[in-house]
Amino acid sequence: MTKTAIETGYQRVITIMKSCPNCQKPPTFIAVLSALNPARIRCTYCKQTIIIKTLPAVLATATALILSLIAIATIDHFGYGMSIMAIALISLGLLLEAAYFLAIRSGRIASNLH
Repeated sequence: MTKTAIETGYQRVITIMKSCPNCQKPPTFIAVLSALNPARIRCTYCKQTIIIKTLPAVLATATALILSLIAIATIDHFGYGMSIMAIALISLGLLLEAAYFLAIRSGRIASNLH
């Protein structure tokens, strides 16, 4: 686990990053983005399987699906074209993947990272 402390004036910000149990390097966004199964992610550096607790992975997938359906219904309701819908869904997907990645990397979602 890597700890970084930054002190600015009266503020102190502490960031804790989880790392791979095999190579001790932090997971990458590409590893999370390219994973077919959100509960099993491969380390970019050593190919070790990083196992995410099943419930948070299922909840993240369900949330992404529900938000995508809401986005589709909203875009369809207002009569926007398919290109706007595609851009919106891709943007939403990347935003949710980034949030999932940050939750894994910070340890908010339980995994076998150290």
